[in-house]
Amino acid sequence: MRNILIIISFFLLSSFQSVSGENKRLVCDWTDPVGLNEIAYPWSARISPKGLPIGTRLMYVKGAEKDYAKDKSPVFQELALKKREEIKQLTRAMISCKGSPYLLRYNYTIDTKDLNTTDSVNAEFSLRNCTQDTDNIVKVVTMTSTPSYLSFIGGVAKKDYFVIDRKTLKAGYGTDRQFDCKIEKIDGDNKI
Repeated sequence: MRNILIIISFFLLSSFQSVSGENKRLVCDWTDPVGLNEIAYPWSARISPKGLPIGTRLMYVKGAEKDYAKDKSPVFQELALKKREEIKQLTRAMISCKGSPYLLRYNYTIDTKDLNTTDSVNAEFSLRNCTQDTDNIVKVVTMTSTPSYLSFIGGVAKKDYFVIDRKTLKAGYGTDRQFDCKIEKIDGDNKI
């Protein structure tokens, strides 16, 4: 009887593991120094500012400061002053970004069983940038999967998909591929 219980337990455990999958982290880094330049990308106006390369962020903050400074009302002058301070902070941060191993890092935690479904599923997203001014809050995003691509929406863009090519592990918004991704195994021993 004991042997039968052991065999049944083993069968149930192995069945559960094949259904549940394994957690993996996709770490996507933007390392290209062109991200230090003050340039806009086709998708950049639709991305949360902290999800942009520092050069693009600086360009947008400078533009906002100029717009606010044109209006002489106290409210807009206060906003312009805040933008000038942000420009100083970003300019100082640019120095540390030049020595950073990445300008932006997007982390997606996925369950490998979700790679074989055509349904939209949840994944976890977090962001780091070279200025380290991100709060690293984990957000739930939506992932869709095809044999060629993984697509995520809801990280720093509400409408644009962040797309990862499953073969090359190159990624970006739309057809841009500025990010290089790698896969990391997540150690499950530290889970509660």
